[in-house]
Amino acid sequence: MKKFIPTILLLVVLAGMWAFAHSQNYFQEQAEPEKLMGTDVIDPAAITSFRIVSGGEITELTKQNNEWVMTSPEAYPVNSYAVDEWLDTVTNVDLASVVEENPTDLEKYGLSLDDQGIIITTEDGGTVEIALGNNLPTGSKVYAQLGAGQVVSIAETTASNLLLSPLQLMDTTPFEWDNDQLVSLEWESSDISWVLKRKDGEEGETAAWTLNGESVELTDADSLMNQLKTIATDQVLQKPKQGSTSVSFTVTTELEDGTTQVYQGLTDSTDEGIYYVNTNQDITLAYVISADSVDKAADKAKDLLNGTSDTEETDTTE
Repeated sequence: MKKFIPTILLLVVLAGMWAFAHSQNYFQEQAEPEKLMGTDVIDPAAITSFRIVSGGEITELTKQNNEWVMTSPEAYPVNSYAVDEWLDTVTNVDLASVVEENPTDLEKYGLSLDDQGIIITTEDGGTVEIALGNNLPTGSKVYAQLGAGQVVSIAETTASNLLLSPLQLMDTTPFEWDNDQLVSLEWESSDISWVLKRKDGEEGETAAWTLNGESVELTDADSLMNQLKTIATDQVLQKPKQGSTSVSFTVTTELEDGTTQVYQGLTDSTDEGIYYVNTNQDITLAYVISADSVDKAADKAKDLLNGTSDTEETDTTE
């Protein structure tokens, strides 16, 4: 037994040293960051509306029939993915540091909801206000205040992700459909007309596609569909000038459930290089897209009609 005493003593000493080191956080264990909202975390699903004030601009969204609708500055179509990300961000803001427990002068921090901040309304009628102010002298943090509470700092990147513009919350793609649900895609313009149609085979077989009645490869059909549906705008919707626009092209889609969607591309003699795209859901506001992006889709269709496919182009380049 005596021969084990030194080993036992050594284990006791090591255990004591480990306990001391752990108590002093010598192992640099990272504690869970404190949240700006503390323990009163809001369930994103309970948020029914929110307002973002930034740079003199007000962006407001309201949930209607479980769908988010932009009510200010205009009724722009909403990107639901961007909204979900924003809701996740605002309900999980990490608090970097406490600057002042009982602030009396908010002006020195640049904190004013009228200038920059967020107002959230929840389904129980409650509101949450977050004011965002100036950058700290270090430059990587921003002053923030929840309600009338303490002044704290949060990461500048987090503040930027909270103060989104209408464009950042807007659905920027005018042409919307699910390729798997698409039955036909039709294009009409002064120089070319074509119809991409799906031909369903036997159950379990891959659907075949035709372009103006001629068979095309599935990859080419997908490429043509995607060439249109990935066109995006880099600005908020605009109201075309009354009386100065004319229809340049029309895109019509039909889905499996029988629904159709019509998109009209308008040109304005005073605005060269762009198209205004109206949908049959809103005839007052239009997407503004570059003519180059539309021309690429038109050229793709022309190539397929002339017998040049993506597969052939790939084979030629190899």
